[in-house]
Amino acid sequence: MLNPAFWAGRRVLVTGHTGFKGSWLLLWLHQLGAQVWGYALEPEGDPNLFSELFNEIGPTPAIHHQIGDLADAAALAELVRRSYHDPLGTWAPR
Repeated sequence: MLNPAFWAGRRVLVTGHTGFKGSWLLLWLHQLGAQVWGYALEPEGDPNLFSELFNEIGPTPAIHHQIGDLADAAALAELVRRSYHDPLGTWAPR
């Protein structure tokens, strides 16, 4: 059984959040109260599921959207740099 209290306030990185499965996962985690960071390639097609869902959710401080390529190590390091300096703080509930 899914426990929404577990996800409330959790920080979650979703790679591929502009794709079909990632878009739904982003929405689902957001509805469970998680703070979601999405990192993915530019969505294909216009309109696409990601843009439709993202527009429906609207701007929120709990969703962070970044376009990038997982193969670009420097760009990805910018996203997760804090976790390298403070790994325990990264996982601590807020």
